[in-house]
Amino acid sequence: MEKQTHPHNTSGEEFSDNEGCVYENDSYESILDGVYSNEYIYDSEMTIQNKYQTKHEVNHVNVDDSRYGVYRRPMKVGSKRFSYNHLSKDKPGIQKKGQEDNYHAEDRKAKRMDWNDYQRLDVIHSFLDELEYDYPSICTVGTIGLSREDRNLKILKVSNSDAHNPAVWLDAGIHAREWIAPAVATYIANHIVRNFSSLPSSITNKDWYFHPVVNPDGYEYSHTVDRMWRKNKAYIGGKLVGVDLNRNFSYGWGGKGSSETPTSVFYRGPEPFSEPESCAVRDVLLYSGIPFKVYITLHSYGQIILFPFAYKDELCPDYVRLLEGATVMSKAIHESSGNTYKVGLSRDVMYGAAGTSNDFSYGVAKIPYCYLLELRSKKHKFRLPKEEIEETGNEILSCIKALMEFIDEKSATEKTE
Repeated sequence: MEKQTHPHNTSGEEFSDNEGCVYENDSYESILDGVYSNEYIYDSEMTIQNKYQTKHEVNHVNVDDSRYGVYRRPMKVGSKRFSYNHLSKDKPGIQKKGQEDNYHAEDRKAKRMDWNDYQRLDVIHSFLDELEYDYPSICTVGTIGLSREDRNLKILKVSNSDAHNPAVWLDAGIHAREWIAPAVATYIANHIVRNFSSLPSSITNKDWYFHPVVNPDGYEYSHTVDRMWRKNKAYIGGKLVGVDLNRNFSYGWGGKGSSETPTSVFYRGPEPFSEPESCAVRDVLLYSGIPFKVYITLHSYGQIILFPFAYKDELCPDYVRLLEGATVMSKAIHESSGNTYKVGLSRDVMYGAAGTSNDFSYGVAKIPYCYLLELRSKKHKFRLPKEEIEETGNEILSCIKALMEFIDEKSATEKTE
């Protein structure tokens, strides 16, 4: 595979790479850390097996996505339940839902959520259910789809039920090996839920949607088989290859920073939204009718705050406002922990990327504030020690609180102008 270079890197250092980027003086093998072997060779005639076939009916708008594969019922704004119905077919040669989840399940049967270690998917999903059980007046758990291997794509909604609230979407774990991202997403959710009555209005005047593990199949696979696995669990010709879900969104799909080669870490899939995991996120952001004002997606690593665009050179129309928000977040992190998070466009501080969820959320879903946060750390790369989970959670919680205050102040100023 051809190496990607960055004009501002002169050190030859392996850059923070949630995307597996390689600089001129780095070896491709070192950045992948042994993820891929030569076992899987694919010719141009091979096609994705078990492609999804579906029809969406959302908010009384018929969306014919016959290639995707699950039928989803409309999500209604303000309803207590916002789960979809699913009609999915068994996929030959792929593990059934729960087989990996139940790996050593007896040892984890009594496991409760904490942030002293990285947790498995079943613990994370049980944690969401526990929050709903303990705080039924503000918490709702729903399922927005099924993964390739038929695992639930679970979401937690936190709301004071004010119909006028704008909404915040926060997701994590779109790349399997970035374990710190789901840990931080659940840390933030836990803090907001358990302290809701004492939090400032800039937090409580919004509906929060947490999707802590966008890629549950890959996340489990990274725990049970391959720690450095990045993509989902799509198959080609009966062989596991995986699609990079953060190259599978439609906005800018197929551009630089993605690949048509199945063995690439940047493999974008055969077409936009070929994967059920990216479809599920799209459907909520685009078709639910929920008034999202903020989109935040957590990745690792690099300590960087990015905003659109990642796939093209031109500045987005709201560049100044988004830069101001990113700067507010970076300052809050520094005041909280002393750590420095760079801010800017992906191509300036990292590299270009096409077909990302962040660009889609801004460019297609028209969400005003869209940010991708690359968490810790440059030193440990994807293997951040568990001792730093809570520290990372605290600094990101601080920056999100600061962003919410900034957004409310900005909105108030715009109303008076």
